[in-house]
Amino acid sequence: MIEQNKFIFINYKLIFFFKIKFKQFQNLITIVKNFFQKKNKINFIHAPKNCGSIIIENLKVIQSHSNYKFKTYNHYFKQYNLSNDEKYIISIRDPIESFISSYNQTLYPKRKFKEHKIIIPKLNQKFLELFPTLNNFCESFYTEKQIYIENFIYCSIHMRERFCSFFKSIENLEKNLPIYIIHKDTFVEDMHELFEKFNVSFKFNTLQNDMFRLNYKKENLSDLAKKNLNAYLKLDFEFFNYLKNKKNEINSNFLRKDF
Repeated sequence: MIEQNKFIFINYKLIFFFKIKFKQFQNLITIVKNFFQKKNKINFIHAPKNCGSIIIENLKVIQSHSNYKFKTYNHYFKQYNLSNDEKYIISIRDPIESFISSYNQTLYPKRKFKEHKIIIPKLNQKFLELFPTLNNFCESFYTEKQIYIENFIYCSIHMRERFCSFFKSIENLEKNLPIYIIHKDTFVEDMHELFEKFNVSFKFNTLQNDMFRLNYKKENLSDLAKKNLNAYLKLDFEFFNYLKNKKNEINSNFLRKDF
């Protein structure tokens, strides 16, 4: 049974491998296009489950009421895909909260794409047989079930494209810091300030409640589950804390005249 489960998870991983490579190839084309379209454009780097979708909606509002242009991307496009003179906005969120939200989005997707309808339900069924709850899943990190965890995460774009995957290193990030940072915990204040900085008085879209299905919340995790997630997301926390500490300085230096 164990070997059969391994085969099933690895088989799904192979299916997603080719999908990922195709998306990465598309990004190469985007990088080339960006090289010739740098002027008067502000990029938004879209890390999964960091309020990105609602931020994109608000950037569209700013664009429609101003002369500023925004370029948005999928989750495969990283901060390091930009050249050092390209300006960008990014959002941040506590990595464990983001991980839980990604877990929920994977198992209980609000929007169902083609692969969700055909592949994901079968994979999720096998996954839930092995890990009936989020807590059980997180407690199983660094055990003999690690191979299932790794393969399942690989098959989920929201869980695979973690926050740390958007950067090469802190040193590389320092060469091109964002021009504005939106923190999920202060979303309303940050969006209000961003609208003011762009001199747009139009009402912005507020953050929808990010409901954790089945009451999956950070505070409900066991000590072992939290310990495992802190270890697994160590690099994510490094980038998150670095940008969180830089946020006030970066946002206060934001000037429209620079664009």
